[in-house]
Amino acid sequence: EAEAIRLANDSPYGLSASVWSRDVAHAEAVARQLHTGSAIINDTIAHFGVPQLPFGGLKASGFGRVHGRDGLRQFTQPHAYATGNPPQPLDVATVLRKPGHYRLGAALLRLAFGVNSRQRLEPVVEAARRQVNQASFGRVAVGVGAAGLLAAAAFAFGLRRPRRRAG
Repeated sequence: EAEAIRLANDSPYGLSASVWSRDVAHAEAVARQLHTGSAIINDTIAHFGVPQLPFGGLKASGFGRVHGRDGLRQFTQPHAYATGNPPQPLDVATVLRKPGHYRLGAALLRLAFGVNSRQRLEPVVEAARRQVNQASFGRVAVGVGAAGLLAAAAFAFGLRRPRRRAG
């Protein structure tokens, strides 16, 4: 039996198999081990005539299916559609997806998830340094104001975080 299964599976073809036995349960167990598109117990090609069953092969016996749901799906192309309201203009995800906002996203992540105050304030310090390096005084003032706002937010966020106890 094992050799018969091995020889059957060694074939380059795998359209269908027919297993014959007086012990139907044993024949089903053998059929489950065969690498074919379908198998029938104690008959030959009767399963092709059942339109609810998919029929098609494996390996060099071709691809695709006829009959049943799988036969119908062969002629379809799945597509995904999502419908919803457009995001709000100040939605964080919408703002961060726009070109040129990588630094802002990185700063927000460090501000929110920094392990200590220094890591949380690092984006504020970087923003202030960038502003100082630029020539415009107005930009420096805006940058320092933004840095102060971020520092205040970091400080407030840091106060709300539970502190770890040594022990």
